[in-house]
Amino acid sequence: MGDDDLDLASAQDREGLAALLRTVHARAGRPSLQTLEERLGGTESKSTLADMLTGSRFPKQTVMAAFLTACDLTAEQVAAWDLAWQRIAGTEHRRAAAEIEAPHAMVDLGLLERGHGDLAAARHWFEEAIATQHPEHAPAAMINLAFLDWMQKDFPAARRRYMEAIATGHAEHAPAAMINLGPLEKKLGDPAAARRWYMEAIATQHPEHAPAAMINLGLLEKGQGDPAAARRWYRQAIAATTQYPDFSAIARSELEQLDRDDQAQRHAAWYAKYGHQYIDPTIMRRPPTSRPGSDHEDNPGADDPPQEAEQPQQ
Repeated sequence: MGDDDLDLASAQDREGLAALLRTVHARAGRPSLQTLEERLGGTESKSTLADMLTGSRFPKQTVMAAFLTACDLTAEQVAAWDLAWQRIAGTEHRRAAAEIEAPHAMVDLGLLERGHGDLAAARHWFEEAIATQHPEHAPAAMINLAFLDWMQKDFPAARRRYMEAIATGHAEHAPAAMINLGPLEKKLGDPAAARRWYMEAIATQHPEHAPAAMINLGLLEKGQGDPAAARRWYRQAIAATTQYPDFSAIARSELEQLDRDDQAQRHAAWYAKYGHQYIDPTIMRRPPTSRPGSDHEDNPGADDPPQEAEQPQQ
């Protein structure tokens, strides 16, 4: 069969190449994909051949050459197609690189616009990156968009975006979304949900996010009045942290604070039991001083709730 009348130079991309290949296929009598697979000795699957003919994927040179041979083209004719393939391959490689870089650039643009205070533009670029469904950059955009929603106090939207990031199963961004959902659920008054998400993050065994979740879980348990559970989580964080010494330092600091709290409680219990008869001078405190017009004690903010070790990640 001849194909010398086909203008191979007209094909500039994989879609153009596919159109010419479909012409060859039609001139060969349109053998079925099953027949073509058999002619190729089963080396190429029907789905691979279908992708080549539809232009949904740029074919390997060997696959195209085998297909042309199966459609009765001569070796000389196949060689001309090989030259066309080499020319188009350069374009397709640049195209593939652009398809990879574009979502990354969208996330970067979102961060840039947010840094400049244009939250509407930031939202636009994060949503554009999510729409690409890129396996790496779309989950990152989801977390950044959730952080943006958090900033704007749209907590239900933030929760939804974090859940979407978790659903991707991304090894990095899914655990990050989990430890961000923890403080969000706590803020919304659901400590049980916060605890569940911290546990989910810990179960991933991520080298950074799992220890961070342990520390946050310790803070949560401390705030819920369970210092024993808090102590266990701080110790686990210390044992699990090797690559991130800052987390270990935070956990040790929180353990030391628990020890100080325990000592203060023991002293208070002792004083409540024995009173002024056996005053321990080490726990005596100077009464708070008052300034005219002020009801504040010397240590304002002592009763502030503990802060999360991790702020919403970007």
